Amino acid sequence: MQYFGFFILLVYNLSSDRMQTQNLADFQWKNRLVIVFDDQQDNSLYQEQIAVFNADRAGLKERKLLLFQISGGKISDQFSNHYSDELLMDIKNLKKDKSPFEVLLIGLDGGVKLRSTSLVPKK
Repeated sequence: MQYFGFFILLVYNLSSDRMQTQNLADFQWKNRLVIVFDDQQDNSLYQEQIAVFNADRAGLKERKLLLFQISGGKISDQFSNHYSDELLMDIKNLKKDKSPFEVLLIGLDGGVKLRSTSLVPKK
């Protein structure tokens, strides 16, 4: 019976890791972030940009890049992890341009390294 309680506690902790309150600082020195904003939800430029990044998932992983998609007020990533509202607000606060489409690259140090309102090609 004691092991059953330990097992339940272990499963709970493992499943709740993804749902922990996260903010941008949690990624600092661990991952670079590519954030693609789309205010229109059906923007062809947005879809083309996501396709460019999805075509090179191995390259993203090699460069410690996490791809976040912000569309229709929701956040998603290439792993379908669930993130907190706090992280969504942190990311939304980074958007400066009034354009419905914007791509940001956040470096390992947490600074904005690239900001573009046009398609970012694979390099």
